[in-house]
Amino acid sequence: MMAHEIMRKLAGIIRECKCYTIMADECTDISNTEQFTICIRCVTKNLEDHEYFIGIYEVENISSNTLVQAIKDTLLRFSFDISDCRGQCYDGASNMSGIRNGVATQLLSEEKRAIFSHCYGHALNLAVGYTMKQSTVCSEALESAFEITKLIKYSPKRNVQFNKISSEHEDERSTGIRKFCPTRWTVRGESINSILQNYNVLKELWESCLQLSLQPDVKGRIIGIKAQMSKFKLLFGLKLCERIFLITDNLSKTLQNQSLSAAEGQEIGMLTLQTLEKMRNEDDFKLFYQHLQLLQVSTNTEEPFFPRRKRAPIRLEVGDGAGYHAASVEELYRTQYYEALDLATVSIKDRFEQPGYAVYQNLEELLLKSANNKDYSVELQEVLKLYDDDFNEVELTTQLKIFTEKFSTSGNVTLREAIDYLKSLSDGQKQFFQQVCRIAQF
Repeated sequence: MMAHEIMRKLAGIIRECKCYTIMADECTDISNTEQFTICIRCVTKNLEDHEYFIGIYEVENISSNTLVQAIKDTLLRFSFDISDCRGQCYDGASNMSGIRNGVATQLLSEEKRAIFSHCYGHALNLAVGYTMKQSTVCSEALESAFEITKLIKYSPKRNVQFNKISSEHEDERSTGIRKFCPTRWTVRGESINSILQNYNVLKELWESCLQLSLQPDVKGRIIGIKAQMSKFKLLFGLKLCERIFLITDNLSKTLQNQSLSAAEGQEIGMLTLQTLEKMRNEDDFKLFYQHLQLLQVSTNTEEPFFPRRKRAPIRLEVGDGAGYHAASVEELYRTQYYEALDLATVSIKDRFEQPGYAVYQNLEELLLKSANNKDYSVELQEVLKLYDDDFNEVELTTQLKIFTEKFSTSGNVTLREAIDYLKSLSDGQKQFFQQVCRIAQF
């Protein structure tokens, strides 16, 4: 089948669905050319979801106006009506999701039902990245961790020497050193953990390496990382990073599940936030700090000490009061501990509270409450208010009542069970629940 025939058939499938979502992203290829990738996602009348790669645009720049014109040109070529667009999914860049003139905002001004959503996984990755960059102790610990992995993984000789020393430490269970993913922040917990598990092995490795003849730059790097690993500050930073990463990594893995709904994504996101918030208390910190002190002894690391107090520049001083200085070393690290947790909770919360997901959650709640015979009047009014031309209020209300009766003896019905039931219906039966199926399509 010729390429144009395939695209014509594809366009027919999408138009038959009567609603679709635009998915797009911009990037620069190896020849330094700006490219704009466009995909279309749709749900058929049989409630089967499909994602289709439409093509790649070569654009002069990635301004929002240029990208909007590229999307409109694509829709025109395939005879897709903008009024059938019910969703937009882009990254969090200002040209794509900016509230004033972003691509999503411009298309929403033409079709209010083209709800914008930012991928949960990508939003979480940005939130964790922001946390680690803003927290000084975490940022410095990660820099040292990257240097450790590069010194071992990019040198076969040091990697062999590491394995040899590791095998001699029979009392320590070694998992080896894991490399860091260069782009994703939410897969780094195990890499940090591998460094902490092999802390003594690594310190012994640096000692043996310095006995050899090395290039001056490599020798300098090893001396530097050896000095860093002897300080309590690095141990504290690595352990704090590990604690945050293991929680966010677990959330990231769950969010990649294809069957996860918007409501379920919000629920596990809020559960993760609650976990991080509950870690921010005196008892939890004391346990964390006591464990670090034991680790400090077992790794023969220097005891924590006060850094040299620095005075703020005169231009930044306000009033004539004395600046804040921690009363003890423990208080100093408590402040850094709380700061990292606060940054994590605030950044994740900000990126997960998206208006688009609230709309999808409302649609799911309407379907769920109907199946479980609960009051769904609020959700129904919200759906009718936004999707005024997509539903017939009388028919939808009637079909929801029948849908409730269908599951009256089923107990607690999940969203997956409700959708699977609608999928199992014949074409004639789907017409009986036509308005309810429409909810599942969106």
